Amino acid sequence: MRNRYAEVTSYKHRRTETVQVKRILAAAVTTFLLAGCSAGENVTCSIDLLNRPADVVTQPEVAEVSESASNVGLDVQSTLEKRVRLTVRFDGTLALDIAMPGTPSECSHQAVYKYAYQLHRGQTTVAATTDRGQRETTTLTVGDDKRWVIVLVQEGFPLEVKTWDSQPLWG
Repeated sequence: MRNRYAEVTSYKHRRTETVQVKRILAAAVTTFLLAGCSAGENVTCSIDLLNRPADVVTQPEVAEVSESASNVGLDVQSTLEKRVRLTVRFDGTLALDIAMPGTPSECSHQAVYKYAYQLHRGQTTVAATTDRGQRETTTLTVGDDKRWVIVLVQEGFPLEVKTWDSQPLWG
């Protein structure tokens, strides 16, 4: 004769385990789905996005040089969601004419495009323009130590062109 008490206890035990497994599975699926949504946003803002090259629109008249041979660094960045064309001139001579890809607004970082030049010592006028009608000019003093020109294109703000005595620490 079978022990019905043992079968009932075993059945209840299995049912309790099944409920616990279902709860754990439900929690795991919920966590996965929530993480999946976040991961989906991160895919949009992935490292691949930051590594997209800017397209050269017109070949520059000022030659780029290696970082080690340069006395002027040019770092450009755009926070715009849409593609933007940027032109930079040193003393009226075309140094850069690129189209930077847009960056989704959800992204906390934007690509920084870096260029290096060897310019003559003295005062140099740096003029930057965008295809959105933004213009800005500054004066750069080129000497023995390396200098940097930073150009920032931002929605709702004027074009920003700054000169720095030290290398920017981009995140």
